[in-house]
Amino acid sequence: MDDSISTNAMYEIAISSEKAAELFYRGLEAKFAHLPAVANFWREYAQEEAMHTAELEAIRKAKSPEQLSAPADPHFLAYVRDAAQFSAVNALNDIETPNDAYQLARRLECSKTYAIFEFLIAEKPINDISAFALAARLQEHVCKLMKNFPVEYTTTASQSVMQTYGN
Repeated sequence: MDDSISTNAMYEIAISSEKAAELFYRGLEAKFAHLPAVANFWREYAQEEAMHTAELEAIRKAKSPEQLSAPADPHFLAYVRDAAQFSAVNALNDIETPNDAYQLARRLECSKTYAIFEFLIAEKPINDISAFALAARLQEHVCKLMKNFPVEYTTTASQSVMQTYGN
């Protein structure tokens, strides 16, 4: 079975996973509206997802038709597809506490960010600064989750991880 897809299709998958994450974080903002610090964190996190979407769309738009129709590196296809399988609606149904939300967000961001980061770094031409900049922001985004989520709403184990990252 030929499991190859175009670079453009990889961008579409990456963009849709950023949109799903934004939807998830907006849902968390609403779910935890009674906890202003938590709701504010998720609102800001959702805004970052919207920026990632816009940046990916801009990077894709700057590509030539030849670049977009080229086969994507199959090594990253499974990672990007896994990230794209995320369902914000289903995930929101499973969240009961702020710590549940934090734990799921960590898993989501680590897998999604790894997939998109690796794809951007492997796919870009050496002079594409926008792809490097977005890749760096994606890494910062994960660190922000681990550093800035309100610590009083996490478990002791989560707090230990947060302290490792400088919270």
